[in-house]
Amino acid sequence: MSGGIIVDSFVKMEAGCPVTVDIVGEQVQFRFGGERSSGLTLVFSEPGLAQLAAVCAGALESMRSASGSDRSMPKPAGRAEPVAPS
Repeated sequence: MSGGIIVDSFVKMEAGCPVTVDIVGEQVQFRFGGERSSGLTLVFSEPGLAQLAAVCAGALESMRSASGSDRSMPKPAGRAEPVAPS
């Protein structure tokens, strides 16, 4: 039950969007965009992150198959810093 409140969000991420990752206890926090007032934070448990990673890998594979692209993704390390567009 929604309790009378429904929230929906839409985010479009392009190359060059700042992304930071922090491990806090048993959770991982991804911060997309700038400061707290102008970005988006997503928090995952390990099983939730594994589920997201599997879904994202499948989506990326489907996109690349459809477009014929063979570009590889950068490998994340603990804390990702903003990547400049190429």
